[in-house]
Amino acid sequence: MSEVSSVLLAAGRSSRMGRENKLLSPVEGEPMVRRLSERILAAGVRELVVVLGFESEIVGAALPTSARSVRNPDFEEGMGRSLAVGVAALATDAEGILIALADLPWLRAASVRRLLEAFEARPSWASIAGLRHGERRGHPVIFEAAHRPYLEACRGDEGARSLVRERASEVLWVESEDDGVWRDIDRPQDWSWDSGGPP
Repeated sequence: MSEVSSVLLAAGRSSRMGRENKLLSPVEGEPMVRRLSERILAAGVRELVVVLGFESEIVGAALPTSARSVRNPDFEEGMGRSLAVGVAALATDAEGILIALADLPWLRAASVRRLLEAFEARPSWASIAGLRHGERRGHPVIFEAAHRPYLEACRGDEGARSLVRERASEVLWVESEDDGVWRDIDRPQDWSWDSGGPP
């Protein structure tokens, strides 16, 4: 078991999906948010906190029992606020904080496990580790505990991207064999075979 705690951001309104809440979309027979939660847990994180907001009751009901949830009442302020709420709910002695997005249905547990292993064996210069496939950077991303105050202070839609930019020389990019690290679902057409097919 890793000493890395994890936050899964699942508070958004899915406005570009129309009336559908994409986090409840079935993927191989289970809601997408449950699938992502189970894969992160299967990778070996210490704990998983799922941040809820829009339709929190029904999204929360779809989660596995081994995940813990927290609601962000201000989720419409943007992803940054949800990130801060999730990080604040984690165990205070975690060595690393893994941030994941709930709309990546093709993300594999093996990719998350590879990231965890790389973070635990990271060189001394690296305080952040992230996944990429080819030339495209993706998710999840792990931050050393020293970055926790910054993460807890996030607001708006920026999330942790600004921290990754500011500490670019401290980021260890870990190659993933699958493009599930960046293939997200934002619009109904993203499920089509033209975008790579269903998971």
